[in-house]
Amino acid sequence: MRLPFSDFVNDLLEHINRAPGQIHPIGWLSITIFQVACKKAGVQAIVPMFGSLFSAKHRPFEPQQSSP
Repeated sequence: MRLPFSDFVNDLLEHINRAPGQIHPIGWLSITIFQVACKKAGVQAIVPMFGSLFSAKHRPFEPQQSSP
């Protein structure tokens, strides 16, 4: 992912109310693949289109239990 972010990435981060550091590397991969696919298809990457294909899930932190 390059800085500065594209308008699409800025819009997406604002829409899901997350900072870049809160996105898992696999999430960044999905975002990048989506942008590349849109570019190859000749369409503009927009948040509603991304949202129709992917969903953001909040997973609360669960500490690991150590084995005895």
